[in-house]
Amino acid sequence: MGEFFTQVGNILGIVTILAAAVTLVAWLTKQKWRFRAFGTTAFLVVLTSGVWTLAILPSIVRPKVPGAEKFSIVFDRGANRAVIVVAPTITVAALATTLRQAAVDLRSTGRSLAGGGTFLIQARTVVHPRPGVTRVLYVGSLERKAGQTQEQEPAIKVDEAALAEARRIAGETAKPVK
Repeated sequence: MGEFFTQVGNILGIVTILAAAVTLVAWLTKQKWRFRAFGTTAFLVVLTSGVWTLAILPSIVRPKVPGAEKFSIVFDRGANRAVIVVAPTITVAALATTLRQAAVDLRSTGRSLAGGGTFLIQARTVVHPRPGVTRVLYVGSLERKAGQTQEQEPAIKVDEAALAEARRIAGETAKPVK
């Protein structure tokens, strides 16, 4: 879709330049329709800039990874590490896709990758085994090397034991108390 808007934007750009040239000639020869020509040229400038904006929009909007679940960012200073929190009932496959979605969302050209040139995203979940007790379990991580493109697969690690424990605790606490 961005290619379409780029092509249309280029055509409109040429038409705008031609309209500007006609407007300039109209002003120099003091034609009666010079104000209409100016208005038309101004409209074409606005229209062309809008279409070119639509051409670059896909590079601004972050893509969605299918199968990713909701997550919240709990730590991110814009450096080489971020932490997200996921639901304790998340599956292994959903955790992997959620980590990929977090990598897409947190990708930034201004991110500092000091400390080995890797970007680490850790996923954790919070469970309550009994009232008044809270446990934080790290259930997975994603590691991306500096300079690695979006198409290259990052290293994803899922701690299945911690994930199973989180699901077990969440299942126990979901039962009604008698």
